[in-house]
Amino acid sequence: MIKRVLLGIALCLCAAMPLAPRALAAGDELAPSEDNGAAGRNSFNNAGYQPPPQACHGQKSAAGSTVIRKLPAGPRRADGSLAFTAGVCIYLPPDYATSTRHYPSLYLLHGGGGDQGNWMTLGEVQRTMDEAYARDHRNALIVVSPDGTDGQWYDAIDGSLRIEEYVLRWVVPYIDRHYRTIADRRSRAIDGLSNGGYGAMHLAAKAPDLFSVAGAMSANLGGRSFGGWGNAMDDPAYGHGQTPADLAGNLDDVDLTFDWGASCSSDVTVDLCTTWAFEQSFRLDNQYFQDQLKAVGHKGADDYRETEGGHAWRWWSMWLRERHLPFILSRMRSTSARRTPPSSTAWRQRQRRPPAVTGRRTQSTSRSAPPVATPSWPAPSGATNCRPLAPGSRLRRSSASPSSRS
Repeated sequence: MIKRVLLGIALCLCAAMPLAPRALAAGDELAPSEDNGAAGRNSFNNAGYQPPPQACHGQKSAAGSTVIRKLPAGPRRADGSLAFTAGVCIYLPPDYATSTRHYPSLYLLHGGGGDQGNWMTLGEVQRTMDEAYARDHRNALIVVSPDGTDGQWYDAIDGSLRIEEYVLRWVVPYIDRHYRTIADRRSRAIDGLSNGGYGAMHLAAKAPDLFSVAGAMSANLGGRSFGGWGNAMDDPAYGHGQTPADLAGNLDDVDLTFDWGASCSSDVTVDLCTTWAFEQSFRLDNQYFQDQLKAVGHKGADDYRETEGGHAWRWWSMWLRERHLPFILSRMRSTSARRTPPSSTAWRQRQRRPPAVTGRRTQSTSRSAPPVATPSWPAPSGATNCRPLAPGSRLRRSSASPSSRS
């Protein structure tokens, strides 16, 4: 039984293998009648909130950029219902309609209690990107904000939610098919706030062949309050396969940037530091993730800041504008200049396993795996798709082999 468990763990943590995109022809969008994301989600009653159809309704800025909303198809449950929340908001730069340029892309993930439109309205993405474009036209990006169904950026073990699959195998290929992206990991970044910061690190670790830069703000890196991972006794491999710290070794050749609020001064007169106090829930997980990156000898930039801030949009929009966006743009340029084409790029992959129980002794195991080569995009037919345990499957220990989450 222990061998079966360790085999399951190895399968779960081999997620850095090239991920084959979902092959779809024209007609890869949902019918409007299946739009289960139109109502949106505003669990924290944010002032200025707009439901996605209003937040991303095709508005054109004075600079010429537009924000639109599309309905890419995605995975379904056994009963045919959607295993994701429909709708993706897309920012197109000012010269998109008047040029033939191809653009890098940035995927921005919202937090818990939010939805696909949050970054476009509360996060002021259109203004931020227009200002960056005005400073230098080379700063033009296509920005994509999918919906994480209350910020759950993973696949539930029972298949009821399949957000990881939706983003990596449906949304990314959809965007590359329908818009003039530079469909190459060196020109694709992912970032997010709170649960979305978890999602950015989780998805980058699951698919480093898709992203060369990843960022996290106020990140819930430990997956606090998440459900759908099974439990530590019956499903030990699945939970570890969803935790960024356990997948830190997969982030080689991915440049990283982090901000979270470690101190409070200016917010004393705004909210008496209540959003800063909430931020401290994630302090230890962010610090532990840094320890894990050091432990595996992460190769790539690690731009980490414990700074003044709190769990609020006034900080996240500023961090994007002043810190994360400049970092992402600079790393994309340096990456394109210094690295070989993606067909020959390789990075180390380490598989970190939870403790193996042998009698009364617990032994921590870790090993290095062969380099993983990034395939040309799109991946060729038949490319390996190494996923965590299939939704609906369960890996069980015998009662004689207890385990605990590490």
